[in-house]
Amino acid sequence: MFDWRRQFGPALDQTIFGLERHDPLVMSGAAAILALVAIVAALVPARAAALVDPLLVLRHE
Repeated sequence: MFDWRRQFGPALDQTIFGLERHDPLVMSGAAAILALVAIVAALVPARAAALVDPLLVLRHE
């Protein structure tokens, strides 16, 4: 399998000045942003589904 980190890692290290490849602050910030986006993306359809009357949905089946 192709290892993207080994192939493009040195090029990416040169484009982001002042950051190491495994900086804990950057990794935790990226994980927090990813979690926030996932929660918001899940809440929108969940709220829409919660507002629908179950009897109306079951009647159409």
